[in-house]
Order: sequence, then C-alpha cells, then structure tokens
Amino acid sequence: MRPFLLLLTILFVQIFAINDLLAQERRWISLIENRKEGSPIIAKVTVANEQQTMLECEVPGFWLSKIGYAEGTYSQIELPEIEVEGSGYPRQPGERGWYDFPAETGQPVMEKLRDVMVSSISKSRITEEVYQQIEKNQIKKMTAGEMERLGIDPKGARPGVPMLRGFVYASAKNQKEDLRVELVSVEKTSLQLESALAPAGFEGIDEPGYRAAEFIDEDFYESFKGVYTAEGVGIGNVESVGAFSVAEVQIPLVEVISARDISIATSFMVSIKHLKGTVDYDCDSVLWDSWFFKWVGINGDAIRKIFSTRGITIQASRSAHYLILTPREY
Repeated sequence: MRPFLLLLTILFVQIFAINDLLAQERRWISLIENRKEGSPIIAKVTVANEQQTMLECEVPGFWLSKIGYAEGTYSQIELPEIEVEGSGYPRQPGERGWYDFPAETGQPVMEKLRDVMVSSISKSRITEEVYQQIEKNQIKKMTAGEMERLGIDPKGARPGVPMLRGFVYASAKNQKEDLRVELVSVEKTSLQLESALAPAGFEGIDEPGYRAAEFIDEDFYESFKGVYTAEGVGIGNVESVGAFSVAEVQIPLVEVISARDISIATSFMVSIKHLKGTVDYDCDSVLWDSWFFKWVGINGDAIRKIFSTRGITIQASRSAHYLILTPREY
C-alpha cells in the first residue's frame, strides 16, 4: 500500500475510533425512578385563562456526553423532547385538541402538535471582523472584560444552560409590567460533573465552511462560585404573529454552581401572568387560513374558551381565492 493511502487509512480509523468513544460515553442520567431512557419532559397545562397560564413540569433525565471544545474536554447535556399535555390537549389519539377545527366544521382531526415547547441553549453572536481577529491570533481563552471590549457577549464563553422555551398567547395590551413568570415548588438534583459544563458557544457568519469560534471565559471557568442561569427566568415582549399575538417564555433547567457543579430541576410549577388578557380578536369569526396557519401557543385552550364565550366561530373552509402567476419557464 502506498504511504499516502496508508496514512489516509490510519486517519480514518482514528476518526472513527474517537467518534465511537464519544458515542459510548453518551449516557442517560435518570432523575426520576422507573423512567425509561429518552422519556419526554412533561409540561402539563393546569390553568389556561385570560390572565394566567400554569404548567406542572417534570424532567425524567438527560443524556450526558463529553465533547472537545477550545482544545479542552467538556461535559454536554442533551435533554429529551418536551410533551405538552393538559388543558386543551387530547388525551388519546383521535380526540380533538384546542388547535383543531370544531367538529361541526367537518374538518378532520389534525396531527398531534409537536415542538409546542422546546429546549435549547442560546448561542452568542459574533461579528466577522472579531471572528477573523480571534482566528488569526488563535485565541482560546479570554476574560469577560476582554470580550466586552471586543463587543462579545461573554455568555457564549460560559457554561451553556439548557432552557425550556415556548410561546403564550397574550394580548397586545400587555406591557412589560403586565407579564410575569415565576417558578414554584422547585425540586432539584445536584450533580458533580467529571468535566466542566461546555460553553454555550457562538454563531454569526452564515457562509459555507464557517466554523464557529471556540473560546472560554477563563475567569469564570477557573473561579466562579454562585448560581449562574445565563438569561434566567423571563418572558419577552408581546409580538403580533398573524391573527394573534404571543410572548416567548424561557425557563432555565440547570443552575451552574461552579464549572463542574450543577443542579438540575426535576419537577416544578410555572406561573405565567398576562394580566391584560390573552387575545385581541373582535371579529365574529376566524378565517380558515388564520386558524390553520396560526402560531402555536402553550395556552391555546384559553383562546378557545374566549371564542366560546364571545360567540366567535372558526370558518369551516377557505374563503379566500388566489391567482398565482409564474413565468412560463419556472
């Protein structure tokens, strides 16, 4: 065998061996007894009315693995998918949910909603100019002060905190002071990781071949002790999306006590207040298109209750007609 081909073969074998090793190290950490690997996070809607939405959440476990980052080895947490149930959500196949058309319309039952809530870790953005500077100087560690002077949000270089995210329907009349999120009756499990929790990471240049910059907040990883949850519990501003308006809710599932010490929420209740109401719909009926293509909120059952109270109907068929023109050669 030629030397070049031999070297190439050895490299491929090494790559596959490393990937296999990392895959073997990915393991399920159970937080609740008698839950199978990959069991979903449960978010049960217990209250859905005009002023409040309440959830009961349960986190059965997560996957823990090791990854290479910024020339070091770090622990990475992966959460299972999130299943939303409770008020307005079907309990068994074939039942209609809040998001379906009413039975009297004759429309078939829709597929079960997915991704009503998701878990994610927010990456920090970085400009191309700063990215080129970091790559040129092969920077792998910086202090928060050095990052801030470059216009970099340090959260991307600190441990990535998995967040539970979802949207609630909220009237556009709600101002910041009318929107509140509170965690109640939180139960946690404390863990010490073999390696520090991996940084959240960075994003920025949407080009082929772009490789995100990798560097860490040196001071944080070496000396932080306290409670770090990145952006923390919160709710965004109300934004109009089609016929309705929504606000995004975020809930950190992990608290970072130090680089290797964390606590993860296993069960908790979430109280979400939208004190100026849920919906601003004054028409007698909702257009077929508006309902079919609606942005999905956790508290959709509140909308259906309001429609029932106000006598608002959902149209059974598409009333709009479209003429679509395209070039002959499309």
